[in-house]
Amino acid sequence: MSLRAGALGYIAYEMGFRYLGLEPPDFLPTDSWRTPGMQFLIFEQLSHPFTPPSLAQVYSPRTYTRDELDRLVHRGTVKNCVSKSRYLADVDRIKEHIAAGDIYQANYTQAFEVKSSLGPDDNHRMLSAQIRAPYSAYLNFAASIVPRSDGTTQQFPSMTVMAVSPERFWRARGGLLDSRPIKGTIARGANAIDDRLRRRRLLSSAKDRAELLMITDLVRNDLGQVADIGTVRTDALARIRPTPSVWHLESTVTAQIASERTWVDV
Repeated sequence: MSLRAGALGYIAYEMGFRYLGLEPPDFLPTDSWRTPGMQFLIFEQLSHPFTPPSLAQVYSPRTYTRDELDRLVHRGTVKNCVSKSRYLADVDRIKEHIAAGDIYQANYTQAFEVKSSLGPDDNHRMLSAQIRAPYSAYLNFAASIVPRSDGTTQQFPSMTVMAVSPERFWRARGGLLDSRPIKGTIARGANAIDDRLRRRRLLSSAKDRAELLMITDLVRNDLGQVADIGTVRTDALARIRPTPSVWHLESTVTAQIASERTWVDV
């Protein structure tokens, strides 16, 4: 990517509640995780084209066993912010909502705290070198004070955002929208035969195919809200996609942005 001007930032999942006119639920356990719903760094002009630095420092991949991960957790190196009992209770509640017909999918995640002797930039280099995903970001945001509608202010600490992902959420070019949702993942095999067997197992998995079909339908519906009628297409469904460490199932959904819409609407 070469960038002379533009905006680099993030929009949090919780902004979806604002879009729907709803108050986000109180997901997060402590004030230490309070972050703005969106932040962007705006560049009006750069004296030189911006090109992300290459990964000059290559780290050897490291695979942890379950016992090793347990020891890291017990030593406090990795700390989960949701107790096991709370996690199981939340899953039961999600199942109740599905059974009642309130929802048919929930993206339930939790936060982890990790102690590291490496700085954010070194951590990002290590993640990028090991995962080698096509989409990544490294953003530094200074501490900020944001005015509220009631005249008060809220202070947010400085933060660094690191992202390494194989998934294209959406891209807009020349009026064409392109989204490539991923559902269904299996680790690569230890050898060529094992790798082919794992690939075949993922392709034949009814559960993973059903989940991908569901999210593909959701993407079609979402793109349809900003697209010309009749232009939403599923160009590929359940296509196998390799990465250095895993196999993915991926779909491709495209649409033409309606003439009265812009990428900001998207």
